Amino acid sequence: MHFDLYLSTNQQHDNSSSTPPTPPISESEQQQQYGDHHQKQERKTINSNLKHFSSEDLPKKLKHAKIKKIISGSRFSLILTNEGNVFTFGITDFIDNSTNNSYRDVKDDDFKSFKKLKLTRDLKKKKIKDISCGMRFILLQLEDYNNVNNNSDDYNNGIIYSGGDNECGQRGIGQESSLRQFLPIKFNLNNNNTNNTNLNNNLNNNLSKDIIKMSCGYQHCILLSKNGIMYGTGCSYQSQLGSIENGISYYFTELKNNPKDVIDVQCAYFSSFCLTKEGKVYVTGDLGYSYVMDAKDWTLIDLFKDLIIDSIYISCSNLFFLTKGGENVFVGGPKNNFILSEDLKRFTSNNNTSSDDDEIVDNSSEMMNRVLDLYGGRGICNVYGKEQFHFVTNYGEVYACGTNRKLLGLDESVISNSDKNGSSLFIWKKVEGLNTSGNRKVTIANGFDFCLFVVQDELSNRIIEKLKEICNYQFDNMVFEKNVFYDCKINW
Repeated sequence: MHFDLYLSTNQQHDNSSSTPPTPPISESEQQQQYGDHHQKQERKTINSNLKHFSSEDLPKKLKHAKIKKIISGSRFSLILTNEGNVFTFGITDFIDNSTNNSYRDVKDDDFKSFKKLKLTRDLKKKKIKDISCGMRFILLQLEDYNNVNNNSDDYNNGIIYSGGDNECGQRGIGQESSLRQFLPIKFNLNNNNTNNTNLNNNLNNNLSKDIIKMSCGYQHCILLSKNGIMYGTGCSYQSQLGSIENGISYYFTELKNNPKDVIDVQCAYFSSFCLTKEGKVYVTGDLGYSYVMDAKDWTLIDLFKDLIIDSIYISCSNLFFLTKGGENVFVGGPKNNFILSEDLKRFTSNNNTSSDDDEIVDNSSEMMNRVLDLYGGRGICNVYGKEQFHFVTNYGEVYACGTNRKLLGLDESVISNSDKNGSSLFIWKKVEGLNTSGNRKVTIANGFDFCLFVVQDELSNRIIEKLKEICNYQFDNMVFEKNVFYDCKINW
């Protein structure tokens, strides 16, 4: 396999049938073994709460692939490969019309295997470029090499399909809630009332091809176009989409008061956040759900003063705002949340006023100071999680922050006796047993009841992806025939 895949759940793992993780190796050994993913090495298990999947545990098209993206919703996860295939892990009954789609109890075999995502006959022949998911619904964006813009990374964006729950219009297909199979999304066009179905379909498809980011919340969804325009659908009773007529939309509608130069958008349970090119963060949603301010429409968060926010991570229970290089991390969330305990500063805002109980942080947070001590001054590059969290440093190390040791993948041997007294005690420990030696990237998907850890080489993944895009683009545009790569062998 070209990657290492690990699982942590609330249950103890049986590693007897799986190949245990590779132990850390020296720098000289890394150089000798770099690029040779097929070399057999002696392995040993060093974390009882991490299951390492062997090649025998995975479908053929997954174990021989490169993983492009991994995401998670409620008790399920999706893996997208560079070849455009999507695999599921966990409970995905909600996209199957033939099953009872109620929220059922977890079964023993729910978190043991990966399966190819069930698609209609037409979609099975298509390559998937991007994926996104909410609690119990999924969005897929197809590849389309007829949509060519060689000056941009999004030149081959295609039509977007959605599947799963649609009780509040979060899929953007209309008010139909009984059809759970994947259908093309629709935009709220000025001519939606026309009888010209072909015209409407063409306009919907063209708008889909302009989308560069998809983000899903609990019962709402927002798309970001390459021009910085945001389109939203679903419930907005808590202002999670800003000002929407009747508080709900069943089609993707251009959102009002769209901030200028938006480069990222992320949906929480009942609120939404976006990041601009200038490093400013905007929020829409009631205070009780955004934990920042009472915003009935897109409103600038001015808590960071003159700092430039480089990236954001919005979860179910906490908000994370990172400056460049992860040097500063600002954390927001509900009161009495474990991550905002006494030794970690928190920020909240109630109509932009502060009190002794509601402190507004305007500098590097105490949380980050504690992190820097653990990391030896290394910054954070990514945050993952929903109610329990993982932080990945710039050196590929993974730290867990939460109360559920097994779910976080923490080995029992690294937890002190004092930590074991009570399951609700806050802990902050390094996750051991992940094979992150060398230039390897860690990506984590948290599905509430499990966590999946993907560890793979980042550099070769980017090279392969770019070469594939160049070859596909040139073969489909024979005017560039002289520039096509011939007899190009890539070892990865």
